[in-house]
Amino acid sequence: RISELLVSRSPGNQFNDAVSSDIKLTLTSKDGTCVSMNLHRQILVAHSRFFSVKLSDRWTKHQQELQRSPVPYEVEIADCDDVEVYIETLRLMYCKDLRKKLMREDVSRVLGILKVTPSLLEQFSVSSVLLHYIIKLWGLG
Repeated sequence: RISELLVSRSPGNQFNDAVSSDIKLTLTSKDGTCVSMNLHRQILVAHSRFFSVKLSDRWTKHQQELQRSPVPYEVEIADCDDVEVYIETLRLMYCKDLRKKLMREDVSRVLGILKVTPSLLEQFSVSSVLLHYIIKLWGLG
């Protein structure tokens, strides 16, 4: 499933695109699973306070060094509970219609994604998606 998440993308989507990316993110799980992917700083910073902080000062320094060597900036997140959910969360940052995408997922998947990145609630205003799942859970709709 992880390899499917890394290679599948819609036309024009730059998720895990080695050619245009400027960040190499490595996720390591508690059980030792290690996955690297190619991402874009502007997308990460726009959708996540975590990356906004993580890439601020370091990014400027790295850009200065880049002029000498064109290597993507490397970031590592260790001890992930569920690497698959992290990857799915990162993929969602590249999604044009997040609400539509989340509506197609099952409840446990959406809750897992929201647990990894609560900032999605603010960034994409997915309260209607949550309401949809609450109604579904309680059997009201």
